[in-house]
Amino acid sequence: MMAKDQVFDVSQLPFTNDFDEYVAQAHKDVFKILSDTKGGLDAETLPKDYAIEDNDSPSQFNWEDVSYAFQTTDGMLYGIEQGEELNNLYIYADINGASSPNMVGKDLYKFSISGNGLLADVSGELKEVSACTLENPDGCKTEDECKSMADAHNGSEFSCWISGVWWLDGKCIKTTGYGLDIYCR
Repeated sequence: MMAKDQVFDVSQLPFTNDFDEYVAQAHKDVFKILSDTKGGLDAETLPKDYAIEDNDSPSQFNWEDVSYAFQTTDGMLYGIEQGEELNNLYIYADINGASSPNMVGKDLYKFSISGNGLLADVSGELKEVSACTLENPDGCKTEDECKSMADAHNGSEFSCWISGVWWLDGKCIKTTGYGLDIYCR
């Protein structure tokens, strides 16, 4: 993409306004795409869990969190997302799609393309598991992570009331009683 657009930095690519559309078109020109998230590929049909060797917890990676994904005619899955700083890209590759073993480092990999186009294998990031649990609410680092943990525990959008888990003053806390005059967000 950088060579085609004659730019020398990822941040100079013209996808800041419509990332998915730009990336979809750029890849359709190069890959033999069977389906993509812009037409036919539903993230819900892709693998849900990827195991981590020597760890009982699965990877936190989820295809639904990837901005643009596509499947090629050879069965590989690719996902592309823009970094938070808008100066790098992340590429996810599952070399055999939904087929086993669905394991980080065996068939799922993550790569980072830095601003100047250098590629780095950052698959180790896929092995990180959340320390955010009902038993350890301090492990929740964001409000969304705290709320998701509470929702998963009780299966309800109002689970913060049920479980006594709250995001308050930049921390996820667990209370032992009800009657607090705050609400879950």
